[in-house]
Amino acid sequence: MGNLLFRKTVDQSLLKAGMTIPAEIHQKILEEIGIALNKGEKQSITITIQDRQYEAMITFVNHGEAYANRNVLQIRYGAKSRICQALNAVFAYSAEKIAQAEQPEERKQLSAEEEYIEVYAAGEKALTFQCHTKDREVPEGAEEKIKIKPVLEQLLNHYVKSRQETFAGHALAAYIRGDAPEALYETGLVDRRKYLITGSAGQGNWAMVPWLGIFYKEITTSATHGVYIVYLLAEDGNTLYLTLNQGCTETSVFSDSVRNL
Repeated sequence: MGNLLFRKTVDQSLLKAGMTIPAEIHQKILEEIGIALNKGEKQSITITIQDRQYEAMITFVNHGEAYANRNVLQIRYGAKSRICQALNAVFAYSAEKIAQAEQPEERKQLSAEEEYIEVYAAGEKALTFQCHTKDREVPEGAEEKIKIKPVLEQLLNHYVKSRQETFAGHALAAYIRGDAPEALYETGLVDRRKYLITGSAGQGNWAMVPWLGIFYKEITTSATHGVYIVYLLAEDGNTLYLTLNQGCTETSVFSDSVRNL
C-alpha cells in the first residue's frame, strides 16, 4: 500500500456521490497518482476497496470567473455506481444512521464518527480506500452483497422497460447472457469448476420471464432436465424469485414416447 493521503469520516456525501479532497493535499495527491488537471478537467481513476477495483472520477471543479480563486478537487461517482453500492454495503451502520435522520438537511450534515476511510496512493491513476467500520470488521456477507446486488437490480429495475425495445443486440440481453453469470462467479460463492451459470432473456425475442440458472455439472447443465437453482423474474418485474427447479422438457418427450408404445 502506498502513502496515506488523508482520512475521511463517513457521511452522506461519501455514500451517495463522492468527497471533496482537502485543499492542502491537492498537489500531493495529483503527484502521487500521476495526474495533471486544469480547472474544469477530470480524469478517470481506479479505487480499490477490499481487494476489488471500482471506477470513479477525480475532478478539478470550475466554479466560473466569479470564484476564480476557489480551488476544489473532488472524487466523484454516481449514486447507482458499483463503488457507491460497495461503500453502502461496507458502511451499513452509517448508511442506516443517516437514513433515519428526519430532515434532509440533517442527513447531509450527519456523519458517523465511528466509521471512516483512509485514502492511500496506489500507483498511476489509482487509490486505495482502507475502510474502518464501527466494529472494525467488515459486516458478514458484505463482500458477496457488493457483487450480487447490482445483478439483481439490473433485472428488477430495467427488464420490463427493456422488453418494449428491440431485442436484437440489446445491452441488457447481452448482460444477462454474459456479465451477470460472470458477476455471480466473482462473488466466490459458486465454484465455476463444479457449477455452470447461464442466463437467458429469450431466443429471438424477449422472454416474459428471464432467468439466471446455477447448474451442478454432475447433475445437469441444461434447464431442460435435472434439478437446478434458478433466479426467475416475475412477469410484472416486481419480484425476483430464487427457486429450486426441475427441468421437464426432456421428461415430457420421454412420457410422450412411452404413451406411443
